[in-house]
Amino acid sequence: MVGLVAGCACRKAVAVYTNPQQVIMVSPGQEFQIWLAADRAGGLEWQAPYMDAGNLVLIGKEYPGTVHRGPAGEQTWTFRAVGQGDTFVPLSYVRVFEAGQPVDKTATFRVSIR
Repeated sequence: MVGLVAGCACRKAVAVYTNPQQVIMVSPGQEFQIWLAADRAGGLEWQAPYMDAGNLVLIGKEYPGTVHRGPAGEQTWTFRAVGQGDTFVPLSYVRVFEAGQPVDKTATFRVSIR
């Protein structure tokens, strides 16, 4: 799924991606977001074990809105494309308070910067 997020009139709309099977197509300088379901209250979060700093800059990651008890919400990652070419954003869903435990699941997003 691709959506657009816009704030005030002073900010450009940012494309939102939720499906790792869809290629993210951006231009250098363009920002985009990845949204994934996450259970912050349960101690789970998405982490990026590797980042292609030559092509992407991580602007931030957050859980928008308030934290509720139980499985609720999404974790959002905001990136800016700074290079050109093809790269990947590998994400791992892990239980933060249990270091050394196996990864619960993974999602790898392909990014094409042209």
